[in-house]
Amino acid sequence: KRNEYDVIHTHQYSPFGLFVIFIARLFAKPVITKLPIAGNLGIQGLKYQSLGRLRHFILMQSTAIVAMSKVSINELGAAKYPAHRVLRVPNGIALREHNKSAGRIAKAKNKQLRIVFVGRIADSKRLDILLRAWEIVIKRCRITTAILEIWGDGPKRVELEALCDELNVSDSV
Repeated sequence: KRNEYDVIHTHQYSPFGLFVIFIARLFAKPVITKLPIAGNLGIQGLKYQSLGRLRHFILMQSTAIVAMSKVSINELGAAKYPAHRVLRVPNGIALREHNKSAGRIAKAKNKQLRIVFVGRIADSKRLDILLRAWEIVIKRCRITTAILEIWGDGPKRVELEALCDELNVSDSV
């Protein structure tokens, strides 16, 4: 299915996340990696872990890395990761800044705007917030060909399906 998507996003650089980065780069797909943690458990701590140098090397193959704190940005600088490939994003996205550009992207490419969440459907993932934001995206952007795919399962699935019905977004989720 590699021709069905444009970018891969991984939320971590666990062994599975590193495997995703490696495979994405093998197939010449851009991959964005979010740094979930900093300090001794972050990039600095990789050197003390099993296969740390290899894990560090694979992480540095990410097309871009999302840093949510100044500590993460500093760690990437110390690791000599190119600054122009660091996406400085606080933990959250201001929707109003992206409304118009999302609509332009969907129209310009004349194809479906497809957003994918992959993960466990549990309270800690706060998918209720994602669905409420999705309702805003659908209303404000007036994108008729936008789809939010949620890949996963978990204890909150039935509740989130009911929320989709309540928000009137079931057709696009």
